[in-house]
Amino acid sequence: MVVIQAENEMEVKPNTVYLIPPKKNMTLQGNKLFLSEYVHGLLNHPIDLFFTSLAEEYKERSIGVVLSGTGSDGTNGIKAIKEHDGLTIVQDPETAKFDGMPKSAIKTGLVDWVLSPKKIAGEILNFSNYHTVIEPEQRETFFSDEESFSHIYAVLKKVRGE
Repeated sequence: MVVIQAENEMEVKPNTVYLIPPKKNMTLQGNKLFLSEYVHGLLNHPIDLFFTSLAEEYKERSIGVVLSGTGSDGTNGIKAIKEHDGLTIVQDPETAKFDGMPKSAIKTGLVDWVLSPKKIAGEILNFSNYHTVIEPEQRETFFSDEESFSHIYAVLKKVRGE
């Protein structure tokens, strides 16, 4: 993947990682990145701000990954992504140089995966290639575990066209 520093009003392209420039905040609107100065002297959480805009823009297609870092930046953004049914991944604190951000995100109880960096990319690819939102059918009765499994399996086969 290409890794570049984001510029104001830059169009988002597939297979690209955008880095937030120093002393900037970044949000997403439409398919563009918008940079702004952060207010000096105030608590600034640029990852929370970006994750929140990502969640509002892409809803269930959002993927938030919290990596090594100090503090709690990313924690509120993880909450926003989960509120929109997106995917949340956190680096395993045991593999992180600084475990503050991963541990803070994990404490929310909203993290889908806690993985080593080597496994994160694979899970993102899995989500991107196979993510399907399945709305539950309206039923008046409950199923046993075996009936539920059979029903879910049948729905998945139908969604995949099998």
